[in-house]
Amino acid sequence: MINYCKIKTTFCAIFVVSLIFSGKSFAVDYWIQQTSPTNKNLTICTFVDSLNGWACGDSGLILYTSDGGTSWVIQNTPVNYYLEDIVFINENTGWAVSNEFFFSGSTILKTTNGGTNWDTTTFFDTTVVLSSIQFTDSNNGWVGSYYGNIFKTTDGGANWSLCPDSSTSPGFTIRRIKFYSPGYGLACGGRIDIVGTMWKTTNNGSVWYSQPVSSEPVFDFEFMDSLTVLAVGGDFEYGAFTSKTTDGGVNWNYTSLKLFGQGEALAIRTPSNFWVPLGFSQNWAVTFNGGTSWLEIPVEQTRAVHDAQFIDPMHGWAVGDSGLILKFNPKSVGIEPISGILPGDYSLLQNYPNPFNPFTTIEYVLKKPALVKITVFDITGKQLDVFDLGKKSIGTHRINFNGSRYASGVYYYTLNAGDDFVETKKMVIVK
Repeated sequence: MINYCKIKTTFCAIFVVSLIFSGKSFAVDYWIQQTSPTNKNLTICTFVDSLNGWACGDSGLILYTSDGGTSWVIQNTPVNYYLEDIVFINENTGWAVSNEFFFSGSTILKTTNGGTNWDTTTFFDTTVVLSSIQFTDSNNGWVGSYYGNIFKTTDGGANWSLCPDSSTSPGFTIRRIKFYSPGYGLACGGRIDIVGTMWKTTNNGSVWYSQPVSSEPVFDFEFMDSLTVLAVGGDFEYGAFTSKTTDGGVNWNYTSLKLFGQGEALAIRTPSNFWVPLGFSQNWAVTFNGGTSWLEIPVEQTRAVHDAQFIDPMHGWAVGDSGLILKFNPKSVGIEPISGILPGDYSLLQNYPNPFNPFTTIEYVLKKPALVKITVFDITGKQLDVFDLGKKSIGTHRINFNGSRYASGVYYYTLNAGDDFVETKKMVIVK
């Protein structure tokens, strides 16, 4: 008679060993790949709530989801060239910008029905190559260019006027434009091997001035509050960096992350947890302590991720090369408690909280009495601790784990329940 439990245990053990000794810590626990209707590169995503979102990229492609990213459809657009940026102010009204390969002027797309139909206009100055777009309401909007120009509209994009730049260092690509309030906004950009630049306005985007904040371009930024702003960027040669101001942009503090890749986007999940896709390096830079320290986590699909966004701690998305769409898994950080598991199942639950310092709780469920052992490994596969817990009864059990002896980093914990069950989970210590 075939002992299927033995076979299952052997298979699980082989899988666990191969995972642990691979020397990599994948973000698979944090991000779940979604079914994508395209294999074209996606570079920008934007959501207005937990259900409605859009992504864009190569060949005039715009995708739309109405169910939080579980399924996506391709929208019909009247352009077939690269889309630089896209923005929506609600589930109906949005804009995008694109540039033809053989440049004959930039195109601005607009929809008032969620992207079912897109209207296009050629930007009035055909010598300007647009790179970014932002609207704060149905009337007031801005576009940035590859030459450092910012233009403003007050009629929803029908007419545009050039905004004066009072600084002495214009001419660098503007990659993102964002507003903290109607009067106060920032933009970011720069040029590889020359400078990273931040632009600032305090009069509703009518006049801007720029200042250098780094030696490499800034790709994205987020307001933490009216005075505190975090920016990210980098390049192939020098790697990723952050630049931070705590005085509204008067002074900026540059910090190298010492990670290969460029910080192409900044997605803030909580005040302590930020995710930065590093583009071509196919990794994430992740902090769980507000930027004091950073971890490098590979993209499990080994593809470049170019943009990511959280609208709250539970809902986040990311997009990348070859149609890659990822959705954040809130269970990976213990946001969603796992309940309803019956004693008829074996299960090792995700530790909570996760990340932690220094204490966390590990729970597991047994379908029959068994000798239980929990083993802790580091990211290289080195065994650090073995907890022989003895014989445990049917049902749910928990242990309190003390990580005070461990350094910040990614670790694995493996549950062995007799000869019938083996499972491994990942946990993160941040100090």
